[in-house]
Amino acid sequence: MGKIKCFRNVECQICHTKGMLQIFFNSSGKIKYARIRHYEGLINGKPKFHYCKQPNEYAEQILNDQNHDHNLNNVDLKLLTISSKNGNRGAGGLAWIGRKPPKLVIVGSNPTPPVSAEPRTLLLSLSKYE
Repeated sequence: MGKIKCFRNVECQICHTKGMLQIFFNSSGKIKYARIRHYEGLINGKPKFHYCKQPNEYAEQILNDQNHDHNLNNVDLKLLTISSKNGNRGAGGLAWIGRKPPKLVIVGSNPTPPVSAEPRTLLLSLSKYE
């Protein structure tokens, strides 16, 4: 399975509008396919895109230019999908789960609840001594 690199705000060679360049690589690391994804808006509550195929030479040029610019516009698709699924929650730790962490118990310093034995268990233990 190949790798995908994405760059935002790249001008399309076909329609001359900006979009997200997606470069697909084969297993040996060569560019297999390149396209620009254009956002059209929401249709029936889902995002709609259209794509324009780009020449591999143009993708190679953008890739080289971006490598010299320290990948400022490089977008990691895996991070985008993770953050969108989580709803970009800012709370860390257990706060987002809605749970409280377990209470720390230190023997001798914290009051412990009284020991309550069932009467049946108590009777069985006393019958041993008779």
